[in-house]
Amino acid sequence: MNWAVVHLIHVRTPHRHIAKLFVTDVPEEVSTKELRSALTRAGWQFGEFGVPWANHYLSPETEWEDEVVGAYRRGGIKVIDWEDIAPQENIKRVTLRLPIEVWQAVAEAAEKQGISINTFAISALSAAANLQE
Repeated sequence: MNWAVVHLIHVRTPHRHIAKLFVTDVPEEVSTKELRSALTRAGWQFGEFGVPWANHYLSPETEWEDEVVGAYRRGGIKVIDWEDIAPQENIKRVTLRLPIEVWQAVAEAAEKQGISINTFAISALSAAANLQE
């Protein structure tokens, strides 16, 4: 499921819902509280006037306001994958040294698909591992 971090401007009517970040591939069982905690632990900060999360909220794709849907379809708003911020107990971090031309090809392929390099690499490695079984 996809989620959005949304900045709510409620000074005027109609209220404005401005997408600030999209998080893709969030497992269904992840709660709003868990997602907020994962974002905060990963260093993402949202809020106003020095107050964390002030006038910002998390919204699952099924509840997005029209403005948020439009922003997602238009692009231009930062998109991260759940696996980039997921709690580390389920993740094994691996460092790869790639020739620059390989890294560039991977980065371009991931961008064309609209996914992170991490998600692209996980998909490619998973597919390769399944072929060898």
